[in-house]
Amino acid sequence: MNVFSATDSGLALRIRHMLNGKMRSMGAGLRVIAAVLLCGLAGAMLPTAGVAQTRDRDADTDRGERKTAAHFEELNRKIRAAIDAGKLTPEEGRAKLREARIWHAAMATDPSEWSEELKAMILELKPDSTIEEIAEGIRQRQARMREKEGEMVDFDALNRKIQAAVDAGELTPEEGRRKLEAMRRAMATGGRGDRGNKADTDRIRAYREGIVARAMAEAPEQWSDELKAHIERAGWDLEKFTEGIRQRQAAGTRVTDFSQLLIELSTVAEQTSWGEIKKDVGAAE
Repeated sequence: MNVFSATDSGLALRIRHMLNGKMRSMGAGLRVIAAVLLCGLAGAMLPTAGVAQTRDRDADTDRGERKTAAHFEELNRKIRAAIDAGKLTPEEGRAKLREARIWHAAMATDPSEWSEELKAMILELKPDSTIEEIAEGIRQRQARMREKEGEMVDFDALNRKIQAAVDAGELTPEEGRRKLEAMRRAMATGGRGDRGNKADTDRIRAYREGIVARAMAEAPEQWSDELKAHIERAGWDLEKFTEGIRQRQAAGTRVTDFSQLLIELSTVAEQTSWGEIKKDVGAAE
């Protein structure tokens, strides 16, 4: 029997009760919460009702729901694999999924918009805290994520620009590969060294700090594929980085010194040409 199939569990009934008759009045934010809570209970069920104010908002919401569904499908697969390997019991697997869905829902919108039902679920996970304390912690995490995301350099743009140069014959495939590898190595060192100017160093540092802030804001099981791609693009080994973040979260570490944390999380990387790095970062912007 699939332990993740839809059942008449307490959580399933409560979620259905909360959503019953209310879907038509849901805004985009609450529809995202609904998608999170229903994923894993009945496959990749997504809310389909609700009236969007504009066609663009509908499209954005649909993309968000598909991304959320894909994220939890991946989490389902990982937990099933852990159960099959004897690392988790079915009950522990269900508990992890339930907790992940609830916290993801909490992070998906401002705490002032949490429903009473969601608040009750959150308090079940943190019975020794008040909803005000939890809400403040979530607000701080949301603020940190917004701040760091705003500082992140779009290295995807660099990748696209180099690929375009290769396609146009301005660079050979090997030259393009070397340029991208140089950037990854530079990010792995956190921009340390005296060969780069301050602006270059600051951009690379901001990118890596943004990744760490996002990673610390959620349990590794909740990380999106996009975040994982950024982790690897920044030069970190995903498995080692994940373990490092997990240890710091378990210890209740609050990130106040990014310099030390970046050093601790960095993988061993070779020094690279700052001439190439400066040119590539400037081109990406």
